[in-house]
Amino acid sequence: MITDDNFDTFEAIFTKLKPEVPISDQFLYRGQGTDKKLIPSSLRTDADSKIELLKPLILDTQKERDRYAQLNPQVQQNYIEFRIINRFIHLTDDAGVPLPGDDSRFRDDLLSLRTSDTPQSIELRFQSWPKFSEPKATWNAVFALAQHYGLPTRYLDWSSYSYVALYFAASDAIVHNKMAEKSRANHKTEFFYVCRLDRQLLEEGKVSIFPIQGSLNPNLSAQKGKNTFLANTDDETQRKGYEEIVGITNAMTQYKIPIKFAVDVLEYLKSHNISRDTLFPSLRSIVESMYERAYYLTQIPGGQHT
Repeated sequence: MITDDNFDTFEAIFTKLKPEVPISDQFLYRGQGTDKKLIPSSLRTDADSKIELLKPLILDTQKERDRYAQLNPQVQQNYIEFRIINRFIHLTDDAGVPLPGDDSRFRDDLLSLRTSDTPQSIELRFQSWPKFSEPKATWNAVFALAQHYGLPTRYLDWSSYSYVALYFAASDAIVHNKMAEKSRANHKTEFFYVCRLDRQLLEEGKVSIFPIQGSLNPNLSAQKGKNTFLANTDDETQRKGYEEIVGITNAMTQYKIPIKFAVDVLEYLKSHNISRDTLFPSLRSIVESMYERAYYLTQIPGGQHT
C-alpha cells in the first residue's frame, strides 16, 4: 500500500483528491477518521465488534446458547452472521417494511432455520454456508441495506466520489476527538484518512465489487456507494485488513491528512453541496447538520485555509 502524507497546504488535499469528471469506475474511495484497519464489520474483534454487541439478541434463550456453544468457531461465526440477517428480515416482516429482491429463493436461503435444528445439522449446513466469497446476487441488495443501517456484514462501504469519502473522514475525525475530549481519554487523532482503491491494479479475483442500487435508499444514491467483498479469503486473513491483502500491490493508496485541515475541508465540501443534509437527505439530517456545523465553527479551531 502506498501512503501519501504530503499535505503541507490545504490546496494539496483537493489537488490529489479532485473528483474525476465524469465520475470514473476506476477508483473507489473510503474515508475514516482514525487509522483503524479496513476490516469488514462482521469480522472485527476489537471494542467496535458489532457481532459481540448483537449476540445477546441472537442467543436469547438457553437452548440457543447451548446449541451455539457446541459449534466449532468457524461455524459459530457463519451462524451468528446468518442469524443477524435472519432476525433483520423477520423484524422487517413484523414492521411491514418491504425488502428488495424478496422472493421464495431468497427466503429459502435466509429464513430456513428451525428451532428444532440440532448442532449437528447446523454444523453440516454452515461449514460451507454462507459462501461469502461468492455471494448470491439475490442477497446483495438486502445485505447492502443492512450494512448501510449499521448491521455487521462482510461488505466494506466505499464511494465512487472522492468528496464523499473526504466528508466522512473529516467529520468522523472531529467527532472522534470530541468524544475523546469528553471522556478525557488521551487518544485524539492527529490525522484523518482517505483510502483509494484502483480497480485496474487489483489482482484479478481478489476483490469483488458490487454497485449499490440508488433506488434502494436516497442515502445510498447520494453517497454514490459501492460495496466490496474480499473474494476467496479465509476469516483470519480478512482480519488482517485490506491493507495487507490488497495493499501488497500499488492498488491501494492511503492519504493521511492533518486534522488541522478538517474544519476547512468540511466548509469547502459544503460549498460543493457535500454535507450531512445532502448525504443523508431528510428533515432529521437537516437539523443534525445545523448542530454539526455550529459545533465545527465554534468549538474546533479552523485550519490554515480561510
